[in-house]
Amino acid sequence: MTRRTYTWNAYESKLTAELNPDIGNASVESALGLLAPVYLCIDPDKPDSREWIKVLSITGNSFDTMDRGLPGSIGDVGHGTYHAPGAIVRAVFTKQLQDDIFDDIKDLEDLTDDLPGNYLRLDGTNAMTEALHLSSGAPTATWEATNKLYVDDQDNKRIPYTGATMEGGFDMVGLYTIANLPTPVAAGDAVPLSYLQVDDQDKWLPLSGGVMSGEGDIQMTGAKITGLGIALNDDDALSIAAANDLYVELAGDVMSGPLTVDELNVSIVRALSGDLTFKDIADDTVLYYDESTKKLEYLRLMDLNDNTLMQVKDPSHASHVGDMGFNDLRYVLEEGDAMSGPLVLPDGTAAVPSL
Repeated sequence: MTRRTYTWNAYESKLTAELNPDIGNASVESALGLLAPVYLCIDPDKPDSREWIKVLSITGNSFDTMDRGLPGSIGDVGHGTYHAPGAIVRAVFTKQLQDDIFDDIKDLEDLTDDLPGNYLRLDGTNAMTEALHLSSGAPTATWEATNKLYVDDQDNKRIPYTGATMEGGFDMVGLYTIANLPTPVAAGDAVPLSYLQVDDQDKWLPLSGGVMSGEGDIQMTGAKITGLGIALNDDDALSIAAANDLYVELAGDVMSGPLTVDELNVSIVRALSGDLTFKDIADDTVLYYDESTKKLEYLRLMDLNDNTLMQVKDPSHASHVGDMGFNDLRYVLEEGDAMSGPLVLPDGTAAVPSL
């Protein structure tokens, strides 16, 4: 601090040249180890020429700057007196040194006074002009100051206010929110709630439900629609469980009711002898599968009991049944019909009725 001065036990030397009043520098035989600023006394053993001085700077054995004639000296205050070559220069305890010490103590105790620039006031009102070095390591409490090493170490652990790129997830523990998001520009930008609620409500369906007004398809790309409710309308989507309850599986299934075929052909694509089981009627099998012909064969007559056999396919074999239309095109009715070709009778086998 500006008041700090030094004393040097047992320092004593001599002037190498005369010293006149008002001269602000002097040379001594040795200034080794002496620190400035320091209070000294010239001619301390001569009451008629004793002078107290304050040496402000020292270079080698030269006192470059001095305050002369301090209070208590012979001669005018601030001017000093004459000293001959060889005059003794001695370090002694002075009132001025004592005043400096007590003045500094008072300033430290009384915060209303100005402190020297080398110290911080306890109330922190004066500004620092140089770095404050912390050597205590990393802080352990929230109120402790941190050094540069600790702060630099946090660079890769914290996001600066100017922005940065995160390398991991961002977990909002405690249900906190990210507020004041601007309108997104890029595909990877976070969107505010207002963007989904208002700005692009014609592009998204809300979780509460909605109606698609566009004509585009929903491409699932391997994903699933889960959690479907019970279908109530014909155009409602079905879950796989609901579909399984309504339809017979291609890989085999058990029907819980009769199969009614209305004006449809039922084909057996492939059947083996053990694949079909038929109920016997009066101890006689009605239908069986012939391994040699790979066909279903009837073993007994079928009595329609005055019922009509309908939707009969045009016969392709002599044993096949044809419908009425097929027969009418090939046979002459007993009455009122015309033949489209000649009638050839074998000789002597039939008589032609008279016309």
